[in-house]
Amino acid sequence: MGNRRLGAQRLNALLRRASTGTDTSYQAGASISPAVVSHRIYKEGVFIITEICLDLGVSTTDIRASDAADEAISTEGATTGAHLMLWENDIHGVPYFAETYILEAATTVTAMSLRYGDVSAARDAALTNGADLLAGFACNAAALGASALLTGTPDGKYVHLTADNNADTTLNAGQMIIRLVGIKAGDVDLS
Repeated sequence: MGNRRLGAQRLNALLRRASTGTDTSYQAGASISPAVVSHRIYKEGVFIITEICLDLGVSTTDIRASDAADEAISTEGATTGAHLMLWENDIHGVPYFAETYILEAATTVTAMSLRYGDVSAARDAALTNGADLLAGFACNAAALGASALLTGTPDGKYVHLTADNNADTTLNAGQMIIRLVGIKAGDVDLS
């Protein structure tokens, strides 16, 4: 075919398309990663979208809810690495909006939250300086499009999936997609 020149318009279109694997150093910790089906980040204009697809009822390992509210969900006996991601504003944008899609109801847990803390937490341990990013979304029935503006400033913090009730049991089911939308800090002044 020979060499073909790539025009500026085509180059810009390619740069705007989704890419996968661009934030591998910011992905899930070892004790929740068996439940992560996919994790990708892509850009649409000024928006940076992070999608995390989870299957909490994986057959390869037991994913357990915590024994108290607002503690990380992860594998049994995990002492660290229960985070879904490390949020960095320069990678993920300034947090703005989130959507959760519950495709299969989680067993024994009625609601979950996305919370962030200073360090990657262990299962059954309170998050260090923990705060809500997206509080209390229902997960006990299939629900498409639960959404909310994000609260808090998680820059440099670890984001965890937590149970809002103290179930302390293995999750035998629960498939969900979490979409976190950030805004490029350099393009929009949010101060």
